[in-house]
Amino acid sequence: MSLHDKLDGILHTQVTWGDFEKHLRSALKTEAKFGSGKNVIDIGEGNGFASRCGLISCNWIGAEEGENLPESVVIKIPSALPFRLLNDSMPEGHRMLEGDASMWEAMEGKLREVHNIEVATYEYFEEFEGLSMPKKYYGVMFTPEDKLCGQICLEYMRNSRIMNLHEEHTVKQVKQIARALGRIQACSLKKEVTAPELLLDFFSDYAKQVPMEAYYGMFKGILAIDSSERTTTLMEKLDVILPEYYATTLAVTIHKQMGITPVLVNGDLRTENVLIDKDSGDLLALIDWQCTHLGVGIEDLLRIMLFALPAKHRRDSDAMLVEEMYNSLEENLDGAEPPYSLDTLRSIFDILFPHCALYFAIGSILLMTNNANDSSLSMEEKEKRKAVELDKVLAAFEDVLVYHEKNKDNFSAPIMTNNNIENLPADAILETPVTWGEFEEHLRSALKTEAKFGADKAVMDIGDGTGFSSRCALITCNWIGADKDEKLPKKVILKIPSIVPMRRVNEALPKEERMFDSEEAWAHLERQLIDVHNIEIETYNFFAEFNHLQMPKMYYGYRYEKDAKINGQICMEFVENTAMMNFTEAHSLKQLKQVAKALGKMHACSINKDATSPDFSKDIYGEFASTMPKEVYCSAFKPLVQFDSSPRTVKAIEDIEKILPDYYGSNLPSTIHKQLKYRPVLVNGDMRTENILVDQKTGDLAALIDWQCTHHGVSVEDLLRITLFGQPAQERRDSKDELINILYNSMVDDLNGVTPPYTLSQLKELYDILMPHAGLFAVASMPILMKTILSRPGIPDEIRAKIFAVQLDKVVGILEDIVSYDELNKKSSRKVVFKTE
Repeated sequence: MSLHDKLDGILHTQVTWGDFEKHLRSALKTEAKFGSGKNVIDIGEGNGFASRCGLISCNWIGAEEGENLPESVVIKIPSALPFRLLNDSMPEGHRMLEGDASMWEAMEGKLREVHNIEVATYEYFEEFEGLSMPKKYYGVMFTPEDKLCGQICLEYMRNSRIMNLHEEHTVKQVKQIARALGRIQACSLKKEVTAPELLLDFFSDYAKQVPMEAYYGMFKGILAIDSSERTTTLMEKLDVILPEYYATTLAVTIHKQMGITPVLVNGDLRTENVLIDKDSGDLLALIDWQCTHLGVGIEDLLRIMLFALPAKHRRDSDAMLVEEMYNSLEENLDGAEPPYSLDTLRSIFDILFPHCALYFAIGSILLMTNNANDSSLSMEEKEKRKAVELDKVLAAFEDVLVYHEKNKDNFSAPIMTNNNIENLPADAILETPVTWGEFEEHLRSALKTEAKFGADKAVMDIGDGTGFSSRCALITCNWIGADKDEKLPKKVILKIPSIVPMRRVNEALPKEERMFDSEEAWAHLERQLIDVHNIEIETYNFFAEFNHLQMPKMYYGYRYEKDAKINGQICMEFVENTAMMNFTEAHSLKQLKQVAKALGKMHACSINKDATSPDFSKDIYGEFASTMPKEVYCSAFKPLVQFDSSPRTVKAIEDIEKILPDYYGSNLPSTIHKQLKYRPVLVNGDMRTENILVDQKTGDLAALIDWQCTHHGVSVEDLLRITLFGQPAQERRDSKDELINILYNSMVDDLNGVTPPYTLSQLKELYDILMPHAGLFAVASMPILMKTILSRPGIPDEIRAKIFAVQLDKVVGILEDIVSYDELNKKSSRKVVFKTE
């Protein structure tokens, strides 16, 4: 037997009359029994897909005098049968589940999970009075031993009916719901949530149950209902952004990412899950708590607004409804501090809107399909319902596009999908072990302030897609209680070592193109991330006494140490009004001259003061090479053919592959000074475009960032890396000598009379020797960057073509020059060893 089989129990489920009567009599502590007049009416058909819902008339016999037994109750029994019937009625290609029995088994597992969530929800709230929820008489959870026993029995709300998607409900009704939600959310802040069922991430397995093709197909179902130009155009636009929202788990992770104390939310507050009075239309109860989870209260309000209100009324009243829910929450906290401010709640409304609206659209299209196939409805009634439903769904699609652009332009929204954050603290920042409480404590200590963060503290992910070894957050502190003359930074940068970004990039690649293919390699890389984090902290500490350098200020930094109680992290100054340089752009010679001059000054500082930290002597490149198998390294450039198969590109790749084995494992950039007996300088070691901040208006250099690969070396290494990433190929070749001159002269000018470690001509020779090594290290990551950037949805074709042309010119130019410099160096009398221990 299974949950999608048609069985002999109540409403064709696994629950028998005898089983149900035994549980209810025990819950009511009565000796009375059901009479022969007992009966059941199916009250859930067409309104829900995860259970059978029956109105039971008990017909009690033998009740004691004065015993107040309910004449009627509601029984809810988990069942996949309604969904199976609906799914089978959908056209092929538009079904949510198409496949073998294993998919239905997985769904049944989910139904058992959500049933247990609902039982736990009613048990959690039963001690609070005055909530708009029905009373629970009893609830039986599924167990590993009994996978068919689940059921819940609830109070029957007399003279009630459900709201419906096909009706135009009033703002007054949704206002009542908003206030009821605020009250419920306040209760979940008064009592700790400990039930494991309520700590689950309901959406985390969505991708496993619904393949991406099926996800797209569900939206396409709207075209079978309405093929008007408005609908067709909207679907074309949605197709572009849907990949970004597939398998989103933001609704259940946003509080963790933003450091907000969560509340319990319903998670599926559709019209069909709201009971209203048949006569007055006033709210009676919020039902169906199968998706309850910790989150932010705005989620429930968004869902019911989308399902209940005509588009214009929803848009006109959204600000008022958000404020009503917030005020109700605040009023019911008994003087306690709200978990967030009203302004924060409004910003979360914007962020979550596309996620909730797309989830709404999927459910609505299923309900619309159900209505269209309902033979009991007249054509006139079907058309009437369709008009109301289409108004809601199409307006939701339009607003998804609006909020998508708004979030993209005005706010770096948190990560949409779950990446192993379920075991992190509730107030974890950007899916890391670092919590808001911990971060605030460190920053207050560093700034020597008694001020604290306010409710409007916020975080933006500013590193996604630009770096692979850390999570980088822009924190808005919202200081409260600062002294009058205290100058506290409004915003700071928090950088936390993390392997998550690299895992995402790696897993997005075809298996044969992945850089890391074993857990052993990942463990090795994770150890390396610890090293480079500690290197960055040492770098900022070293340069802290030099005020003329173009580096952000470090407020505090904690190393990763074995058994340390403090998580590794670094907090830095936020450089206002800046943007990163970008690999997709052809940067100007003026900008590169500014970078060269700034590098020279930094290199001079490391000669004027001894850099003695052992962290600067680590062999970063040798360590990195040991994590990448030789065959992966030697085939790293083959994917370029996917972008361009022109004779020039094919030849460049063929020529490179002949010499690649010679360079595998090279650590020459960090050993060349030893081999040629030059005094070393501190070099950045990873001076890519994305590690340089420029003024947003003028493009002038603002700061050099990301000092995770700092090591003893020769100064021309940093110049090589930034010109490879920043300049078009021919401009790089033409300006080589000029930029080396600027770098050298800037270093000499700041040495205060100290003899330079090498002459200008020796520095140019070092450029030639290091070019293939720096070039290969740079270009190895470029195919991944190209694939990541070019696959981003929403980029117009003409812009995509321009980006591609800039990137390809850089990459192929580098490959050609690597071969040229390799031949030049083989003829040189100056010999070096590529790999040394």
